[in-house]
Amino acid sequence: MAAPSKQVRLPFEKLTEQNLRPIIKKMEKWGLKVASVDAPNRARRESGFLLKDVTFIFEDGQKMLVRVKSDGTVFQVKLNKKVVPIRHVDDMDKAIIEMVDYVQENAKAYERAKLQRERRRKLHIDPPPVVTNRREKIERAKGQLAELTTSNEGLQAQISETEGTIQTKQSELDKAEAALKAERSKTAELERILAELEGV
Repeated sequence: MAAPSKQVRLPFEKLTEQNLRPIIKKMEKWGLKVASVDAPNRARRESGFLLKDVTFIFEDGQKMLVRVKSDGTVFQVKLNKKVVPIRHVDDMDKAIIEMVDYVQENAKAYERAKLQRERRRKLHIDPPPVVTNRREKIERAKGQLAELTTSNEGLQAQISETEGTIQTKQSELDKAEAALKAERSKTAELERILAELEGV
C-alpha cells in the first residue's frame, strides 16, 4: 500500500477567510500582519486544472496570491504578481515561514517602489481642464480686445475728420458715432470678461 502524500492541502470546497484563519494566525505569529483576505471561494478552470484563488493583503500593501487545485494542493504562489517558489510543500509550518520570509525580505524594496510611483504620479499631474480653458479664454479675449482697440482708433480718426465738415457730413458722423458706441460697448464687455477671467 502506497504511503499517503504529505503535501500540504487546503480546504478547496470551503476556501474562505474563516477556514484560512489558522494560516493567518501562523503568519502573524512570525510577525507578518495580515490586513485582509480576499477569498471569494469561486473556482475556474485554467491550465487544465480547476483552481481557486486566495489573496492575502498585508499591512504594508503587499499582496500574496495563493492558487489552489481541486485536491487542495497549492498550484502557484505569487507575491505582488511575481511567482515565488515554495519548497516545503510537505510541511505547512515551514511553507508559511517561507511565505513570511518572502514578504518581509521584499518589504523595503516594495516601499521604495511605492514611493517612486507616488513621486512619478505627482510629477505628471495634468493641470485641471478649467485652468487650460481659462487661459485660452483670456488669450482669445485679449486678441479680440486688441482688434476692437484698433477699430476704435480708426473710427475716432474718422470722426475727427468728419467733424471738420460737420454740416455736409452729418449723416456720416452720426453713423460713425453709432458704430463707435457699439464698439465701445463690446470693448467694455470684453474688458469685464477679461477681468473676471484673470481674477479667477
